[in-house]
Parts: sequence; C-alpha cells; structure tokens
Amino acid sequence: MNDKTLGSLPKCEWDALISSIIRPFLVYARKDPLITYEDLEQEAWVGLLSAVRNYDSTKAKFTTFAYLYMRGRMLRYILERTRISDNRLELDATLEPGYVDTSLEESELMDSIFSAVAEEPNAHFLIEHYVKGKSYRKIAESNDISHQSVAMHIKRLVNLLEKRLSHENA
Repeated sequence: MNDKTLGSLPKCEWDALISSIIRPFLVYARKDPLITYEDLEQEAWVGLLSAVRNYDSTKAKFTTFAYLYMRGRMLRYILERTRISDNRLELDATLEPGYVDTSLEESELMDSIFSAVAEEPNAHFLIEHYVKGKSYRKIAESNDISHQSVAMHIKRLVNLLEKRLSHENA
C-alpha cells in the first residue's frame, strides 16, 4: 500500500472519522480511569496505520477497511484495560497493603495453569489465543477448522480450567 491511500483524505477528515469512531467508546473512558480519550485516539491512529499497511484494494473500500482496524484496536485496548482494572480491584480487596506475592514466577504460573488442561484435545488453542494473542480466525486457519470451532474449544477449555483450578483451591 502506498501513501496515496492515507493521503487521499485531508488530515481533518481522518480526525473526524476517528472522533466519530471513538464517540461510542467514551462510556468506558468515563467509567474507568485507566482509559482516556487520548489513549483511544492513539489506538485509533495505530489501527489506521495498520490498515494502511495491510490494505488490499480488491477486497474493500479503504475507509471501511480502516474503520474495522481502528474499531478493533480500540476494543482490544478497552478489553485489556478493563481486565487489568478488574484484577486490580479483586486483588486490592483480598490482599493486605504492602503484600507482594513472589511465590511463583510468571512462567511457572503459566505452566501450572496450563498443566491443568494440557492433556485435553486442542489445549494449545489457549496458549495461541491468550498468550500469543492470535485471533480465533488465525488459529482456525492454521488448524484447518472453522473459527466457530476454535471459539467452542476455547470456551470449553476455559470452563474446564476454571473447574479444575477452583477444585484444586478448595
């Protein structure tokens, strides 16, 4: 993709497009202090630049393609921040001030979690999706199955993981 696509509209029109995409997400920015308008705007611009890099003119109009990239980037950002915020609130409620858990390193923790479902079919989907950040579609393509099947397997594995880990902690 060349610079003509991005340069085909003046910057003020890109700003207007980004502002219109951000507007529905402002609810999250008001509810969560970890999400700001500027962060959402930055994620939208990064999504726009990714769209420029990956655009194929035979598949869609650029503005439609760019909209999906920007929207997806902001959704991922909000999801990550709300997970961080929710986890912090849960930890803040259960731990005493000044407590730092150093019992397990991050890799040991991942190994212990994954070992609870390692013997299950398609357990590697969990690593590919949650650790490596692959989408259901990318996992599906590399395994020659539908993305709905990947979603079903991951949901089943997460439910199984929750049951096994809660049973171990009981």
